[in-house]
Amino acid sequence: MKCILHSVSVVINIAIVCKTCQTCARLQDEIYNNFVQNGRFTIGTYREVPRRINDLVTWLLWAVVLCVPLFYYATNIFMSSSLTVQLIACATVVVG
Repeated sequence: MKCILHSVSVVINIAIVCKTCQTCARLQDEIYNNFVQNGRFTIGTYREVPRRINDLVTWLLWAVVLCVPLFYYATNIFMSSSLTVQLIACATVVVG
């Protein structure tokens, strides 16, 4: 098992736990209890992550890679009317 903040391996079976991991656990418990009492995080430092152009480029790349084939496939199905004919047939069977 590893400490979340320090990435230090901890052997629990032998009960060898480093002091930093105990400190991390206490700090995490304190932060969690404070959140439960107040409903928001008031302990700790606030860090704002700056927006980068790489994130936007990556998002747009994945959107194009995934959406273009999806819309191409959906358009071909509706244009060939095979799905439309099946839906109309199912609707007529259900309605009676």
